Amino acid sequence: SFTFQYFPAEARLEDRANWEPQDLAGGKKPLFYGNRDPQRISVQELYLDNTMTDRSLKTDLDDLRTLMDEVDGKGTPPALLAIWGDHKERCVLEELCVEEVMFNSEGECTRAKISIQLLELQPEGEGTTVRTPTYTEDVDPG
Repeated sequence: SFTFQYFPAEARLEDRANWEPQDLAGGKKPLFYGNRDPQRISVQELYLDNTMTDRSLKTDLDDLRTLMDEVDGKGTPPALLAIWGDHKERCVLEELCVEEVMFNSEGECTRAKISIQLLELQPEGEGTTVRTPTYTEDVDPG
């Protein structure tokens, strides 16, 4: 598990539905529901802070970066469970931005300001299907 020390001021959740216009004759094109993109969760101003102990954050930051690595050559990212308040989201770490803001006398980072972007994972056990719209047209065989 990875725990940030201070709760951020805000979290941004982005949802998107994919509506696809259909090419049919006459009038406005009707929309067909395609699917939904995975939810994106952006959290700014997370902090790791060891200024009181003067201990380097290098190991913590390296551990955080490994959450973006492929799992055992399978081509999949590690599944994470992000928890804050009453939210629990199964996700992957899509984007990580680390700003090193304080250093000890050896020049090692002791405080870091972090921004992350998480991408929602499909619920466990949910299969994937491909849906395509079907059309029927009256065709004159003559």
